[in-house]
Amino acid sequence: MQLPSSNLEELIVQVMKSKMGEFLEEYIKEREIKLKEISLLERVIRVEEELKALKQLELERFEALYKEMNSRFEALERKFNFSSMVYGDWLFYSWNSPYHLNYPYRYF
Repeated sequence: MQLPSSNLEELIVQVMKSKMGEFLEEYIKEREIKLKEISLLERVIRVEEELKALKQLELERFEALYKEMNSRFEALERKFNFSSMVYGDWLFYSWNSPYHLNYPYRYF
């Protein structure tokens, strides 16, 4: 059975339009899903990198705070060592404490 070529061409065009529409729709859906997966992966990577940077920043701040606290405690220790050398036992015998009564040099 021979069909005229014009009818055959029209039939081919109609079949291609119907099949191509379905094929393209399916292809686009698959690509959208893959693009969403890629987008999510990129977001996860960015979040991980940001967390890594924040962790590094936090560690640097902690180290700086640790050094500052150490220097303050060392200065405080030097101050007390100097005070005890200059004032001797008077540093520990305050007039507001009951220990001043036991101090050998009472001025009252």
